[in-house]
Amino acid sequence: MKWLKRVLLVLLALVALLAAVPYFLPLSTYIPIIEGALSQEFKQPVKIGRLKAAGMPLPHLILEEVSVGEPAKVTIAAVKLVPELHSLLDDTKVLRRIELEGGAGDEWVLDAVPRWLAAGTSPAVRVERIKLVNSVLRVKKSFIGPFDADVFLDAGGGLSGARADMADGSLSLTLKPGKQGGYLLDASANNWNPPLQPALHIDAMKLQGRLNTGELLVNRLDARVFGGTAAGNGRLAWRKQWQLAGTLNGQDIEIRQLVALVQPKVAVSGKLKVQAQFTMTSKEAANLFDNPSADADFEVRQGVLRNVDIEKAAKSAGKGGVQGGETRFENFTGKLHVENQMHQLRDLNLDSGMLNASGALNIAPDKKLSGMIQVQLKGSASLVGMPMTVGGTLDSPTLRPTTGTMTGAAVGTLLLGPGMGTSLGMRAGQWIEKLFGTKDVKDNKAAGQAAQPGAKPAK
Repeated sequence: MKWLKRVLLVLLALVALLAAVPYFLPLSTYIPIIEGALSQEFKQPVKIGRLKAAGMPLPHLILEEVSVGEPAKVTIAAVKLVPELHSLLDDTKVLRRIELEGGAGDEWVLDAVPRWLAAGTSPAVRVERIKLVNSVLRVKKSFIGPFDADVFLDAGGGLSGARADMADGSLSLTLKPGKQGGYLLDASANNWNPPLQPALHIDAMKLQGRLNTGELLVNRLDARVFGGTAAGNGRLAWRKQWQLAGTLNGQDIEIRQLVALVQPKVAVSGKLKVQAQFTMTSKEAANLFDNPSADADFEVRQGVLRNVDIEKAAKSAGKGGVQGGETRFENFTGKLHVENQMHQLRDLNLDSGMLNASGALNIAPDKKLSGMIQVQLKGSASLVGMPMTVGGTLDSPTLRPTTGTMTGAAVGTLLLGPGMGTSLGMRAGQWIEKLFGTKDVKDNKAAGQAAQPGAKPAK
């Protein structure tokens, strides 16, 4: 690295002088020289508050109140440089350790560190170890840390090994050179809260991957989360913008805990099985999860839909629809597509002891619902195939029979009496709806078309 050649040689010369004169020296005149060399290397303004030299237990230099960037992207309370004294007279100067204490940096560091490691060092200076103590990585309002880390470098300045551990023991990772380039990453976690929004708690995790300049390839991820298990792989990149893409499969996950991350008033419970593919893109790491794109096949077993009673709604002919109650089910399957903060649920099928419901549903960014379901009450021939519209909001959904169904039922009952007349009237009303359509059917169909990716806004 250029900055090691241009700066560390000056610092080591000062240490050599200190070895002969074992007391503190006035070194403030050297601060502008060091700041200029570091600023040129980092392409960011570097500021140093104080420069001190100490003779005990070994001669070394201390840089205090160091910052990189304006505003500061990295701040370090103290940087200690400890040389190998006998090397000060050799052609190659050796730094036994560079110790950074109380460091804090943002996501800019993630791209800079692999680039610095790949660049190597000058033949005139060799660094053996870089140690971080009580450090923090900031990601907007979230952070990782505090953590300690040890980085060991080979004779050519390349990474020979690294380890980092959270102070509370929740996360540990190791890094070593890969045979085919890059660095192999192994990570493990226990009771870890990643710096994500919405907040996520991971009971346990194992991760294996490869770190290259500007990207992390996750070859395998296994985790215990929300009472179940999850496995997947993916790629996180941050060259021009932040990108995350991958696959994730889950088993026996308590869907109530998962949904609660984005919907505080949880309306569903049960054990979730899911197979998902996702992509996320953002200019800033903190906003990476704000607008995901995802496709998933899901199955929920032995659960409850709250705030909606499908059976009661199917038996009601009221124009105002039915709100409240709950629907218990044995199995609930479907496909989920997420795009532009719109959630589309397709091929839905819910089965319980008393009914079966199938259909499609859209959830708009403002939580408004639109869609249609077909309800079959088992053992009730008069209500077979009841079509119903879905409206309201996610917090307060509304179910009601379609206009044509209600009209047909009323006419059939009037002409032929309840029972057979009602059933025939309903079927006639549904046939007319399919042929000519009604306002509620057209509105829900239009809502579904508008939710499709790339659809133009309605005028």
